[in-house]
Amino acid sequence: GCKALTELPSTLLASLKNLTVMSLTFAFCEGLHAIPATLLADAPRLTSVSSAFLGCTGVKGLPAGLFDNNPLLMITHNAFQNSGLTALPEGLFANNPLITVFSYTFSGCSNLTHIPADLARYSERVTQFSSMFAECISLTDIPSGLFNGAEVTSVYGLFDGCTKLKTPLAEIFDLESYPLITATAFTFRECRSLTGNGLDFINKVPAVTLYSSTFTSCYQLDDYDQLPDTWK
Repeated sequence: GCKALTELPSTLLASLKNLTVMSLTFAFCEGLHAIPATLLADAPRLTSVSSAFLGCTGVKGLPAGLFDNNPLLMITHNAFQNSGLTALPEGLFANNPLITVFSYTFSGCSNLTHIPADLARYSERVTQFSSMFAECISLTDIPSGLFNGAEVTSVYGLFDGCTKLKTPLAEIFDLESYPLITATAFTFRECRSLTGNGLDFINKVPAVTLYSSTFTSCYQLDDYDQLPDTWK
């Protein structure tokens, strides 16, 4: 909560070769305006950045390669939640194959407008994208098949509250079937600009067991009135 902190030395963590966890390290440093590209370059054992930059509203972008030297990284819970990010760079997690869950990683980033197509491409072990982009109220478009590289079981709350999201459902989830997904609850809740066919999506997730409020207030869907009440 060092609100007056405006910048970080690029070698700040250089002597911490055995650093494994960064939890709330720079949380609520609202004056911080940038993250050095080499901040984590000397932390090869880093496994968690949970809430590391939570509430850093002054941080508008992330350097490409921020996590390049952190091959053991597994946990990104709330890492950039409620920050000022407007776009995410390509290859952000390209060298982090051990990540299994993206939970609230960018939720509440109210200025975020751009997500690269390869964001999850290299995270083949990821099974859950829980509330990853919840309340990203400026987000309008999602790259086609963004989540196709992993064996996803849960998209719980993934775009909850993304009121401007307008990418057709069939583009966001563009495979014929997602047989491993069991949780879709709140995934598109209050996505009032979302287009496409909700019933088609329901048919793509035959194993789902948790689905309440998946499409609450998704009035622009072609078949909103035909959706089962239990899904909205």
